Amino acid sequence: MTRTLKAAQQTAGKSTERLETLTERAEGVSKRLELMLASMHDLQDASAVQDAKTEAEAAEEVLKKELEAAAMRRAEKADAETEAEEIDAEPQPEEDEITDEDLLDQAFEAEVDAEEEERLRRREKKKAKRKAKRKAAKEKEAATQTKKKGKSGKSTPNEGAKAAPVFTRHVA
Repeated sequence: MTRTLKAAQQTAGKSTERLETLTERAEGVSKRLELMLASMHDLQDASAVQDAKTEAEAAEEVLKKELEAAAMRRAEKADAETEAEEIDAEPQPEEDEITDEDLLDQAFEAEVDAEEEERLRRREKKKAKRKAKRKAAKEKEAATQTKKKGKSGKSTPNEGAKAAPVFTRHVA
């Protein structure tokens, strides 16, 4: 029983450490998003900046919700482990004993869940970053077109097509 208790405590401790690192990463992402928004101050269109801020805040909210959901799942697992420990404390027949293999399986499943959550968080972060880049490029193009219109007096229909940003996708 003491080995089981120690193993469950170690698993809960590892889960707590992982949650703390995820929280620190999310805070770092939040700071970087704020810096990115601050660097976009030179854009002429104030509504475009506001839209970018809204998108960044939405991406940040998604990350926070994912972290909260991960924390809730970990708390539920910890509660389940505590209940299992309480049940283990009661005398039981030898058939129902939790083996070290069972604990290892549970720890492995918790690790897999944490990795999946991290992968999903990274994917959402990449999506938000790509979206912000595309929007910034469009806004920059629109600003340059309005500057060109102001200088030349008129614009040609193909003018936007010539200066359109080209995005390539690199596949590893």
